[in-house]
Amino acid sequence: MFYSHNDLKLLFLLFEQIYSTQFSLLCRYDIKNMPFLGKTHLMNIILNGQNKKIDDNTNIEKLLISLGLNNKRLAVEVNQEIIPRADFDKFALSELDKVEIVQAIGGGSYPL
Repeated sequence: MFYSHNDLKLLFLLFEQIYSTQFSLLCRYDIKNMPFLGKTHLMNIILNGQNKKIDDNTNIEKLLISLGLNNKRLAVEVNQEIIPRADFDKFALSELDKVEIVQAIGGGSYPL
């Protein structure tokens, strides 16, 4: 079973609360130096032919919100596969995914 970075951070915080000073003193140095705690990791995707850095836990819905496109009529393709709108919140993006977003307009479509 794999845990996300946020899950591990919460687990450490929970232990620190439970074991208070003892746990804190034992782990203070290690927790501060663990690269996944309290930091956002970025990954690269190719968005409409351009390199873009995004958080490593981004799904299509989060990407669209960050671009201000969450309320638009559009289609999203990832690595030449059209993703249904119902799956936007479930479809996690990966390093170097090729994402194409096309907005529907009257009479055709227009790449964003």
